[in-house]
Amino acid sequence: MALSEVEHAAAIRTLLDAALVGATQSWHAYDYDDVPDDLPSNYAVVTVTRRYADDFRFNYARVLVGYRLTTLAVGLTVDSTRWVRDRIAVALNDKPLTLNDQPTTPVRFETENPIEWDDGRYSGATSWTYAL
Repeated sequence: MALSEVEHAAAIRTLLDAALVGATQSWHAYDYDDVPDDLPSNYAVVTVTRRYADDFRFNYARVLVGYRLTTLAVGLTVDSTRWVRDRIAVALNDKPLTLNDQPTTPVRFETENPIEWDDGRYSGATSWTYAL
């Protein structure tokens, strides 16, 4: 049974929550509509969308659906935003995910934007791709 984007995003947020544990504090990954009004000092925002995959096959029995994952690292300083981005990369880069007991292809880095000033904080987006 195919998983919804909601299920993909929830599983990825859980994975990133575990990765965003700092020495003195833990931060979280959110959907855009779940970011708290009282902003934490550092956090990540996650989006998942389907993407074009040209008859991508994991094996001969199953044709996979491609997905694009976008993570937005947010922090009070450029260095803290880099820390969030680095923790996300460690959790995702070239690693398969397990979603609903199904393995994905390894998550691949696609592109990222530089960290820049963004409405009172610093942020930078990274796009990743995978298939399930």
